[in-house]
Amino acid sequence: MKHHRRWFTISMLLGIITVTETAWAVPVTMPAGSTVWMEFDSNACGTAPGEGECLGSNQPGPNPPNGIPLTTFSESNGTHATGFAEVYPNQARSYLLADTGAFMYISMLDTYTVHGNASGPFDITVRLGASGVAQSIWQGAPVNEYWLYNPYLNVAIGTFDPSTAVPYSEQFRVTPFGSGNSATHFITGIQRGASAFTRPLSAETSYTRSVGVGDVFNLAYGVNSSISTGAVDLRNTAVISFDLPQGVYLTSAQGGTFGAPVPVPAAAWLFGSGLLGLIGVARRKTGRHA
Repeated sequence: MKHHRRWFTISMLLGIITVTETAWAVPVTMPAGSTVWMEFDSNACGTAPGEGECLGSNQPGPNPPNGIPLTTFSESNGTHATGFAEVYPNQARSYLLADTGAFMYISMLDTYTVHGNASGPFDITVRLGASGVAQSIWQGAPVNEYWLYNPYLNVAIGTFDPSTAVPYSEQFRVTPFGSGNSATHFITGIQRGASAFTRPLSAETSYTRSVGVGDVFNLAYGVNSSISTGAVDLRNTAVISFDLPQGVYLTSAQGGTFGAPVPVPAAAWLFGSGLLGLIGVARRKTGRHA
């Protein structure tokens, strides 16, 4: 009865997902030169030394083909874990569901160029905010039922460590610039009774720096989540956004654009294209004939 009821609950949670795949873990390491890295770890991928790494990816973009595709891992002792992750220039998305410990580490380095017509230096603020839900799943014998989840979420803005050494503590790949550039939401949850429960999960942090038009600078982002038993759904995304002065916009090496490029006035475009001079010549010729 215990196993049937547990997997009924997990099946209900997985009903919101279209595709799953059962797999077995192999060691994963971040390739040298990577500026994006996602790693899915779980006890369901092995508990012996050197095991526990399920999948990794250094490819930004949609799933498929990039990122960590929605994949389920099974350990010989019957534990299971499902994970998914993808990264874009302005957001990260992830999902975890497990009846054992599971972790999703996402980190990204991006290089920004400042454009516009504002006089500097001036301040810009980058914000990283992640929001989603945590869901419990059933544990224990029918005579002593309880729901346990212990969800964890951390977001950080700082510097990126390109080390590819193994093992590496992925949650520390992004080092915050300071104590105010990281935020954590952790919930310890045990609830007795016959019903599952869901809790909102969110964390937001920011970083402000002084720049000028033409400047080039780096920012790194970390979005780390974990669950002991249950689900953490962050597919509502962790979003990167900027507060910029009027007339300023940014482009990034990962392919993002933040802020609106300043439109060129019509008269300036005509002058730059040479059409304004041609129009003036045409008008003078028309006036002489009249």
